[in-house]
Amino acid sequence: MGVIHGTSHCSGITTIFMKKPRPLTWAINAFGCIGQAVPTAIGAAVALDGAPLAVVDGDASTMMYLAELDTAARLGVKLLIAVFNDEALGAEYQKFVAKGMETRPTTIPTPTWARSPGPAAAVVGWSARSTRSKWASTSSWLETGRCCSIFGSHGTS
Repeated sequence: MGVIHGTSHCSGITTIFMKKPRPLTWAINAFGCIGQAVPTAIGAAVALDGAPLAVVDGDASTMMYLAELDTAARLGVKLLIAVFNDEALGAEYQKFVAKGMETRPTTIPTPTWARSPGPAAAVVGWSARSTRSKWASTSSWLETGRCCSIFGSHGTS
């Protein structure tokens, strides 16, 4: 399965730990901005003609394009979007801490990932806080014909 990962705070995790050879590995770093992985993955999934594709990105990045999940559902692409949720604009949070600045402007509340942001029959989401629940949600995604699934990896900056 191919993997696309964004430029967010979690990009180092995928760069360091995802070493398995894959048919597609794409690090989205265009313009040095966050929020590009989900729309790029939708286009790549269409080009892959139905093959499943994984997306790894941060919470703020993913929230920028939640509406695109409707596009994914309409196109029938099968995406697994693994969202690393640190409840912040992670890189900015770390910069504010380093400079002794108030971090509140860089924090964002945890959204309810378990709600389906797209058509309920086609898009499903899970909130996964443990390794067991992450495996369960991934297994469920593999078993269903649903085009797009989300789960959040919760942590702190």
